[in-house]
Formats: sequence, C-alpha cells, structure tokens
Amino acid sequence: MRKRFVCGLLALALFVFTLPAAMAASSDVVYLGDAGSDGNSGLAPGECVKTWEKAYELLNDGGTIVVVGTSTVPGSAVPMAAKKATITGSYAGVAGGVLMMPADENMAGLSFGADTTVEHLTVDCSGNSSSYGMFSFYANGHNLTLGEGMNMLPFPASDYTPYPVVQASSPISHLRCLATRLRPAGRLP
Repeated sequence: MRKRFVCGLLALALFVFTLPAAMAASSDVVYLGDAGSDGNSGLAPGECVKTWEKAYELLNDGGTIVVVGTSTVPGSAVPMAAKKATITGSYAGVAGGVLMMPADENMAGLSFGADTTVEHLTVDCSGNSSSYGMFSFYANGHNLTLGEGMNMLPFPASDYTPYPVVQASSPISHLRCLATRLRPAGRLP
C-alpha cells in the first residue's frame, strides 16, 4: 500500500512539474505585438506575446513570427535565437504589421541568429525625436531576405528618408531584396 502511495505521489509530481513545459510548446507560427503579454500562448492574434525573446523561445526552427499591430523594437539590438524564421506583417487574415522605433532612441534593431526573411512590414521611425537615426537588421553572417511589402516611415526631424541598415559580420552574409525597391511610405504631416 505504501509503495502505491509513493508511486502515485511521484506520478503526480512528474505531471505537475512537466505541465508548464508542455504548455510552452514550440509552434510553427507565433504572434507578436505590443498589445500582447509574454504570459500568452502566442498561438493566435488575440494571444500574441509581447517580446521578441519570447516569440523566438516559442518558435520552431523555420517558423513564422507574425507582427500583430505594432511591435516596438528596443533601442539596443535584440539578439535572436539561432532559429531560421520568417518575420511578416501579413498572415492568415492579419495585415499591417509595424516595427516601431522608440521615440527617444537614435538606434534600434534586430540581430538575427540564423537565416531570416523579413516581409510585409512597415518600419516606423516617424515618432522618433532624434535628428538622425538608424534602424538596423543585423545579419551576423546569416542570409537575410528583405521580401516584398517593406515600407519605411522616416524620422520627422530629418531631411532624408532613411532606409533600414543591413549590417553583416564575418563570414559575409547574403542579402536578397525581393522588392524592386524598398519604398519609403512617405513623410507624416
């Protein structure tokens, strides 16, 4: 009798301690946005996660991160996990994803740890108070594809329309730009 009780107790403990890991299972599609919470599952637009780190934690290698609404990219480059990914603002009824540069930073960026495609997004620097600035995609020796549907909103205090900066490191990255040109979305009034 005592042996069964101990076995039952061990089985219950095993279930309780493995449940959080099962709930945080990986997915081929993870939704991300400022309106989300890292306590969410990331499995649907209404359950989006908030941070890039959490999105990559939940993402299967080769999966897709869908930006729902706006995702503010921190002022320092966010290091991504070593997972191939597509980052998009258009997927299964979700459209209009925006990568927002913080208002008080002169630099922001995403630092990729594997081959990455970025598509159908607007990089919005229009709310930034800096007279110059840079939004960077760091390829870190990996292949980076800037796909179709990429737009850029410029810095309001600037006389030029900035484009995302692609920074490679050794070994040299491969950059593919599928759009005929990365087009600025225009200056806001």
